[in-house]
Amino acid sequence: MTEQAISLHGLTDTQKRLRELDQKMADKAVIRGLRAGARYMLKQVREAAPKKTGRLRKSITVRLSKKNRKRVNGKLGLYISIKKGKKSDDPKGAYYGVFQDQGWRQNPQRGNKQIAGKHFISRTFEANQDAALSVTLDAIKAESQQLINEFNAS
Repeated sequence: MTEQAISLHGLTDTQKRLRELDQKMADKAVIRGLRAGARYMLKQVREAAPKKTGRLRKSITVRLSKKNRKRVNGKLGLYISIKKGKKSDDPKGAYYGVFQDQGWRQNPQRGNKQIAGKHFISRTFEANQDAALSVTLDAIKAESQQLINEFNAS
């Protein structure tokens, strides 16, 4: 009998690339799902924000976390923040958003009066966290299924 041998070069490199591809696809699905949940929460927070001119509502955005990045510590994260703007008259930001939400203290020489905040972000989060979680999980499932279908098609 004759023996046949097949030698494969670069198999470990190919396996490594496939693992990375799978991880990238999973991260992509998770980020898209997190964004869907964050968009839902963003809509709720914008509705709860005080509206006088609408500037505060427009300045509330969803951002990718700088602390929780895949390449930094292996975690993924998003957060909702209020853009401050470059100057106080910048129409793209609302520097006073934190004061509206958390309150502030007036000048101590004038009696140290504490102005209570409206706490619209924390109240909205507490009221809608279950709904946002279900939206996030549904979006992750849908994105995962879509990525699996794309992977199987190619």
